[in-house]
Amino acid sequence: MPVWSELPSELLQLVYKHLHLTDQLRFGLVCKSWLLVANKKPYPPAPEHPWLMTKRGNHKEPYEFLSLTDKRVYKMYKFPQRESIKGCSKGWLVTTKDRELHLLNPISNVQFQLPHHFQFTYVSDVCKIKKAIMLHGPETFVAVLFCLGNLAICKVGEKIWRNTSTSINYDDIIFYKGKLYATYINHDNQACFSVFSVYDYDRFSVSLVPESDFCIGFARFSLSTYLDTSIYLVESCGDLLMVTSRHRQTGFDVFKLEVNGSQARYIKIKDLHDQVLFLGYGYSLSLASQNSPPGLKGNHIYCSGSFFSDCKVVFSLKDGSIKSLPPRMANLEDPIWFTPTIT
Repeated sequence: MPVWSELPSELLQLVYKHLHLTDQLRFGLVCKSWLLVANKKPYPPAPEHPWLMTKRGNHKEPYEFLSLTDKRVYKMYKFPQRESIKGCSKGWLVTTKDRELHLLNPISNVQFQLPHHFQFTYVSDVCKIKKAIMLHGPETFVAVLFCLGNLAICKVGEKIWRNTSTSINYDDIIFYKGKLYATYINHDNQACFSVFSVYDYDRFSVSLVPESDFCIGFARFSLSTYLDTSIYLVESCGDLLMVTSRHRQTGFDVFKLEVNGSQARYIKIKDLHDQVLFLGYGYSLSLASQNSPPGLKGNHIYCSGSFFSDCKVVFSLKDGSIKSLPPRMANLEDPIWFTPTIT
């Protein structure tokens, strides 16, 4: 019989290389020799499947994380008990409580203080943050979208937010190819975009000015339709997609953005091929079905809800069928997609 504790270090490193994050964390618990390999962290974890987590916790009930890979629920009792989670990106969360904002990695428990979010005159105690996103790179930027549609951005480590120079009420935001895209509906009820050049950030001492602003002629919204519609922005295979869904109707529509200089248009697409879209409040992402958790299908949308709707459904673009999320996903309170990382 082989003795697990006596396996060669080179072999253990090869095993470690192919493990997901949760298995790498367990790896060092086997025995001392395995712990020595794990402590060296010879390889980053294999690409992690998205988890679902609760947006809220309190002093009695821990935050819960549902791993779609092993279908287990993890409870984090030492997780800082913030009031709520407003967004995430690549394993980092933006949390808020009272008048404090933090950038937090719940796996490594590393966190950074963000500027005070009530410094703007247009923000009151009633106006909460609708969404928060991050751009990772040599410098990390955080953009927040308030529930009234106001938009602000900061560089991690700075003490102030910089709000946009426009009075536009935005519906959703995304960092795409190093720029900040924000979508809104104009006075003619057309879907429009403002594009902000993040790396010109230092040129603006007070506010950010859009480098371009364009309308998409693919759709018009009546007021009743607009108020009844959720809009999601998500990057998929290098393309920027906008997904819309009606709260009182079933189904989703998917559009791909095409930009040519100052001209832009959206093309409705009916087939995602092998891509799986994970849509939700605070974070949306796309994965190839071969890289998705077992049981999840390509050309499908898995929606955990939106800021205005508790729409926990699975939608097939192939046949238009719609059904509820599996019980383990749907039973989480206010779930948000989350991709764990230790860096």
